[in-house]
Amino acid sequence: LRGCAKRDVVVYTAAIASCSAGQWTHALQLLREMTQDAIQSDVVSYGAIIRACARSLQWKQVLRLLEEAQSFRLQANVIVYSASLSACGESQQWSTALALLQQMLETRVTPNIITYSSAITACEKGQQWVTSFHLWEDMHRFDIRMNIIAYNATVSACEKAQEWTKALQILAEMGDFRPNVVTYTAAISACGKAHCWEAALQLLTQMSCRESIEPNLVTCNAIISACEKGHEWEQALNVLMGLCRRTLYPDVVSCGAVISACEKGRAWEQALDLFVQMTGRALARNSITRNALLATLGQSRCWERALKLLADMRCAALQMDPIALDAALRCSAEVQASASLGWVEAKLRRPVLHERRKQQWLLGIEVGTSTIGSFCEAFGTLSSPVLRELCHLQELAWSCLLRGS
Repeated sequence: LRGCAKRDVVVYTAAIASCSAGQWTHALQLLREMTQDAIQSDVVSYGAIIRACARSLQWKQVLRLLEEAQSFRLQANVIVYSASLSACGESQQWSTALALLQQMLETRVTPNIITYSSAITACEKGQQWVTSFHLWEDMHRFDIRMNIIAYNATVSACEKAQEWTKALQILAEMGDFRPNVVTYTAAISACGKAHCWEAALQLLTQMSCRESIEPNLVTCNAIISACEKGHEWEQALNVLMGLCRRTLYPDVVSCGAVISACEKGRAWEQALDLFVQMTGRALARNSITRNALLATLGQSRCWERALKLLADMRCAALQMDPIALDAALRCSAEVQASASLGWVEAKLRRPVLHERRKQQWLLGIEVGTSTIGSFCEAFGTLSSPVLRELCHLQELAWSCLLRGS
């Protein structure tokens, strides 16, 4: 305000309101200058500075300013409260947001759609899903017209609470408000978490019929995850192929979920093929995808491929999860049992295979020892029946090798 001949509350308020996100400290400096110039602040100027701080998510500063305004006997209006609630909502301060909402009602300030949307968002981000539903019901009771923000926040709360029927009900109630990709994705995810993959696919069909809504990668990943939870590996593969037709590129999450779906359906060939394709797509094959594939191969008794993958994981220092460890233990036990039978066969009937079987058996022992080490590192116990069986086979293997070598 240098060079400004006339400085009054209107000029200062306009200057504060012009402060963009990130300039909240400058807005506070202007408030201090008002005090130095003996200019009395009003509710409009406090509202402007509270909005400036709210845009920068300075919720503690917002509360201090609100208390300061009230100490000057300035009655905060719905705009000031809504800005304060918005800051608390985006900062996941759900309890503070609800306290402000209660304060509004006690001081007879009527909440509007922005107020309630901010409160619902705060509760959704703070995992207070039941409270989100109650606020939603309050909006209906007070006949407050909804907006897309309130709809999306409530459907998202339903998703996190796994209330898929409630999410579909809210989606059906939207009427004149056209759901967007965020609304549909949250509803699809809610269905997926409830293992309702058919409902998730129906939502994708609805979404595709709307001209203005195009599913994105997050949407498709939610669908694939729903199919994976429903053990529908073929449907998961179809959605993955549909990504490419939509000119969307699958990511590690997409491929990992499909491989996990194949694991549940014991479709090891499709899982292995997708795992190989990930390299061609320059996607990092992380421990999640490797664990899922290892479990698939183990359950399908493809121990040779499983042991090779296990060796790769050990070289890459990737940690195995309990399911993958169990599959690896079973594969290691199987290779040693198979090798032991082959060893006897080679000794008695086909001596030509003697050395080959010996090397195969040594591989089984080596990988088995490595797997036992991984299991103990992860869980510090030998309680697994498969692990005990494997340890017993290890002892037999070494004693036979020592006698037969």
